[in-house]
Amino acid sequence: MVVSNMIMWFIATLGVAATVLLQFIPWSLGYTATIDVLLSRTLFWYFGHPLVYFWLLPAYMAWYAIIPKIIGGKIFSDSLAKFSFVLFIFFSIPVGLHHQFTEPGLDTTWKFIQTVLTFMVVIPSLMTAFSMFAAFEITGRKKGYTGLFSWLKGLPWKDVRFLAPFIGMLSFVPGGVGGLINASYQLNTVVHNTIWVTGHFHLTVATTVILTFFGISYWLIPHLTGRKLTKKMNNLGIVQTIFWAVGMLIMSGGMHIQGLLGGPRRSSYSEYAGGEQVAEWGWYKWLKL
Repeated sequence: MVVSNMIMWFIATLGVAATVLLQFIPWSLGYTATIDVLLSRTLFWYFGHPLVYFWLLPAYMAWYAIIPKIIGGKIFSDSLAKFSFVLFIFFSIPVGLHHQFTEPGLDTTWKFIQTVLTFMVVIPSLMTAFSMFAAFEITGRKKGYTGLFSWLKGLPWKDVRFLAPFIGMLSFVPGGVGGLINASYQLNTVVHNTIWVTGHFHLTVATTVILTFFGISYWLIPHLTGRKLTKKMNNLGIVQTIFWAVGMLIMSGGMHIQGLLGGPRRSSYSEYAGGEQVAEWGWYKWLKL
């Protein structure tokens, strides 16, 4: 898992390194008069989209390697876990072009290929979801719980080391669905360069990844220091988890709604969807509908 993440890092950074070394620096020193903006953006997004996985894959690593220890079980399939990370290398590195679907300088054939490749990223994510919930069910049934869903009772819901990453896993479901909308050549035109994209990011990274890191920190720090997680700290961690999850739900939900109303991604003011009217009556109109 670590090797896959590092391979992705080295390959993806070639894009941003190329545009900085071959375009920005020569231009800043006066050796060239202009910068090829389209090429620069393409090289940046070749790096920019895999950048998200530099955070997400460590969370996946924690799900596979640490969460089973916390619940008293074991990973469902070691080979399945390894294969999912290999697939991330092939599918997640080249798909940054879907951030440029509205750019006229790029051929539509390449945009279609990027759509297909981005959809393929769903495969290792679904493999991870299957592997994790299979591990949860096996562990619950080993504890004596029978029935279709009674094994859920065998999971340590009052342990922040499990609860926080689990909520993170659940939040990745709507985050992933939003990613498919971003990756769709047709649907992307509705949300492109709106704050919808930022809302999607706050579901996948600011919720899924951060909550996983919260929960794993409550396991890792005592593990490294030889100390024990007290009941008081565990309860405070649960409060922290709930506050963060609810806050991110409100924040990302608002961003998604405002994005559908045309709110821009990177501007304090614009004429998108009527400009000031979006800020003044956008929420009211949405709630009224």
